[in-house]
Parts: sequence; structure tokens; C-alpha cells
Amino acid sequence: MTGRAHEASGSGSWTSGGGAHGIWEFDARGEIDAGERDRLIAALREEDPRDVVVLAHDWHNDRALAARFDELFAQLLRAEVPGAAPTFVGVRWPVMRFPDESAPHVPEETRRSARAALPALDEATARALAAAYPESTEAVERLCDLLARRPAAHPALDDFGSELRRMAELPLTDARAEFATDAEGDALPQHDPVILFDDTAAVCGEFATALDEAHEAVEADRRRPERTEEQEEPAGGQVSHHGTLAESAVLGPRAADPPSPRLQEPGPTQTAGGFGSDRYETDYADLWRGAHELLRQVAGHTFRRRAGVVGAYGLAPVLGLLAQALPQARIHLVGHGFGARLVAFAVRCQPEGSRTVSSLVLLQGALSHFAFADHMPHQMRGSGVLADCEHRMSGPIVCCYSHYDLELALMHPLATRMVGDSASIVGLDRKWGALGHDGAQAAASFTATTLDEVLRHGMGDRRCLNVDVSAVVREGDAPAGAHHDVLRPELARLVALSAGLLGEVRSGVEERNGVEEWNGGEERDGGEGQGDGEGHPRPAARSGGRTNGSSSDARGGE
Repeated sequence: MTGRAHEASGSGSWTSGGGAHGIWEFDARGEIDAGERDRLIAALREEDPRDVVVLAHDWHNDRALAARFDELFAQLLRAEVPGAAPTFVGVRWPVMRFPDESAPHVPEETRRSARAALPALDEATARALAAAYPESTEAVERLCDLLARRPAAHPALDDFGSELRRMAELPLTDARAEFATDAEGDALPQHDPVILFDDTAAVCGEFATALDEAHEAVEADRRRPERTEEQEEPAGGQVSHHGTLAESAVLGPRAADPPSPRLQEPGPTQTAGGFGSDRYETDYADLWRGAHELLRQVAGHTFRRRAGVVGAYGLAPVLGLLAQALPQARIHLVGHGFGARLVAFAVRCQPEGSRTVSSLVLLQGALSHFAFADHMPHQMRGSGVLADCEHRMSGPIVCCYSHYDLELALMHPLATRMVGDSASIVGLDRKWGALGHDGAQAAASFTATTLDEVLRHGMGDRRCLNVDVSAVVREGDAPAGAHHDVLRPELARLVALSAGLLGEVRSGVEERNGVEEWNGGEERDGGEGQGDGEGHPRPAARSGGRTNGSSSDARGGE
């Protein structure tokens, strides 16, 4: 089979190289070129693979960097299952990472250039940021200019905050705004984090402190062994250490020591630093250092929201078409970081009872640890946005988490708390914690385990797993810590186990669900009942919950 190499082409390309065999490229609204999409599906039909692995990640600063991540991951997985020969498809979407973060696939000269420019953006980072926001180029240019000049004046910081809001803003009536939350059925829907609306200087000061704490946490983690609090049976009516009513029967292991004591402080969190705070009034070097981190986190907010849109309106219907074209193939979704949210929302929008997706593995997922919750512990009603995903696919869900992931352990809770929220008697890490730091919380279907245990003994009859991967996902400098330390052979083996590419797991799932379900022996619905009038499936409305809005409503420019 021939075709253009994916590193240099758009969606639908095909290659027999060492990375992804083909790619689907979506825009910020989840749209894809129909011709290119169909050409790749036709190429896959001709290839007739037994297993298709779809990989989504967030390193799309340029095509070469994205292809490098795909290539390294594919090599690791193929090494674990040399006889299985799964076919890889990469997902391209408008997202980027700041290359000063530790990541094994990023060239050292790229990272060195980014770090040398701090707190300004080097040319490559500024170019990647502009490419991720094509409709906000003026705001991006002003942000880059302010970081380069760093005026010693509060009005400049106020201007910085204004440009961040311009870069991230969406009208409340825009259906895409709903994708900012990981809760379903909120009594008071919230879409915007407080960092966008609080006093910018105070927020920058908070993030400057958080950066210092991240550096201290990295050094502390290198000096001490990992310690976790294991799952315990609840005592009736007792309040747990983290302040919520007895939930420990459904909670996974939690980090014994938070990276910052501020994450466990109870009380109101309506502002990040408090109006009128003069704590950082004269230390503008610190404030601009925090401003760079604020830019990273605001970009992360928009990418989390965008991941939901692309997963729901882009990847979900494409997976339905792929399942129709390859009814005997098993489709496995793997997502890292923001890409984990993308593939999870693609499963969310499959119809109930669908067998299109055979397995879902989330590596250091950048979404709420309550995303799979049966009931949100801090709400009167509502559940996690992914609460019933196990009923929309045929195989296991695996959530990998590491306590060494500082991006999700420290920065995520500070960046995702919503306007007007009060943490009451629970700390920020409890209410706004991330899936990739301590696993899926308040979800009765999930079982907590370790990477070593599941690799030694397989998955057995467990359908939903929280897997502590701290034993291998542990390397990385501040500010992100080990967030990107996922190109590991042990994690590739876990993906293979989840996909049924290794015999012991396949047999275990067959005993539970039947051979035909795990092996894909019957034709799947492939999105049946979701047609758009042209034979193309749409995102499914959630039964008993919020719908995603119409496709046309959600596809204004971002």
C-alpha cells in the first residue's frame, strides 16, 4: 500500500513507516476533510487489520514532533506484541505543549532553547502557540510581546490578563462552552476557571509560588520512597481525611503528601490570591515568571475544552464509520494528557450498548478525577461526564496515574477551580484533582491496582481499573514533573494487555464477556441510529443527561 508520509501530509494519509500508519486531522471544531477521512478508511479496509490502535496526544507543536511521539509509542507496543502487528492511526488536532517541560521525545536543543528564553517564549514556542490559535493571532502576539518586555508595572499585568481572556473566551451560548466541565447535570453550570477573572497580579504570584513548590517537590520525591494511602472500608457517616463523606470504598490510593500544603487548605477559593494583595507588588521578576505559567495553564484550559469538542464531534463519528468498514476489527483508543480527554469523549458519544470501541487506556489523563464518578460528592445531583462509558464500549477502561505527575498534582487543581466556587471543608486537590494524579474517584465500577500487579497477573474479570504507574512514570523536572514520562515499555505492555493482544488477558475477558464480544466476532453497530442524513454518524445524546448540542451550534471558530 502506498501513500504520502504522514509527517508531511494532512488527514487521511497512509504510510508503512515506524510510527502511525495513517492520521486523521481535525480542526478546533472537530471537522475533518471528508475525502481524506474516507481515503484512510478505504486504505484500512484494504489492509484488513485485526486490531486498530488510535493514539491521541497533545504534542502537536509541529508535524515532526507529533510524528516522533507516535513513532516511539508504536515501536514500544510492537516490541511487546511482535506477532500481533496492530495497525496505528494517529489523531492530529490543534494543540501544543510548552517545550520547556520534560519530555523524552523532545530534542534536547528544543528544550534548551525554550528554557533559555524563560519567562519569555522562544521563537518555536511562540510559533506553535500562534498555530494553535489561528483566530486569536493578535492576542497571542501581544502576550508574547509582554512576556518579552516584562514591564515593571501592574497595568502591564492587567493587559496580560485581558489578552488571555481574549484568547480563551467563548460566548456562554456557544455549545462548546459545555465541554469545559467534567461534571454532568450541574445545578449551576460552570465553564470558566477563576484564573481568568481574578486579579492577574495575584494569580501570577500564586503560580510563581507553585513553580517554586514544583521544584521543591521534584527534589523531595528524588529523596524519599513513594508512599500512598491504600483503600479502606468507610465508617458509617464518618468524614474522611480529605473532608468528603465516607467514600473510601470507591476511592483509589491517594498520595500521602500533597506537593503543596495549599491544596489541602479548606475554605473559600473564590479568588486565587485575594484582591488587594501586595505580597508580590515589587517583585516583578517573580510575577512575570508566574505569568508564563499562567499562560500555560490558560492554554491548557482551552485545550481541555477543545479535546472534548474534537472527541465528540470529530473522532466519535469517524470511529463509527471505521467500525462499519471493518466490522471484524477491534478498535483500541489510547490517549495521553489532553489526548486522554479527547478519546474518552469519543467513547462518551457512542450509543449505549455500542461495541465500536474495544478498549480505552488513559495515560496521565488531564481531566477531573471525578469524570467517571457515579455521583459528584460535592454536588446535590449530577455525575461525572464519563460515568457510563463502560456501557458504550465492549472492553476495559484503564486509567493510569502517577503521584510524580506535578502538572496534574499541583497545577491542575490551581488552574481548574471555577468562578465562585468554595471548597468548603475539602481542599483543592480533593475537589479539583486530576485523573492522572490519583485515578478515577467516587466510581464504584473501578478497582485500584498497581502496574506490577496487573502485569504479573493480568486483568482477570475486572472491567474498569485504576492503575498506579508511579513505579515507572516518575522522571521529569518542574513544572510538569513526570507528566510526559509515558514512553515506557511497561505502559506499552499494559496497553497490549488491555487490548487483548496478550493471551492471558484475552482469555480472561472471553470467560467474562464471551469470545465474540472481546474478539469482535460479530458486526458492531458502528454508530447505528446516529445518522446525519448522509450515512455519517453523529455524537450520541446522553440518556438522562445533557446533550452535546447540535453540531452546527458547536462549530463556531475558536
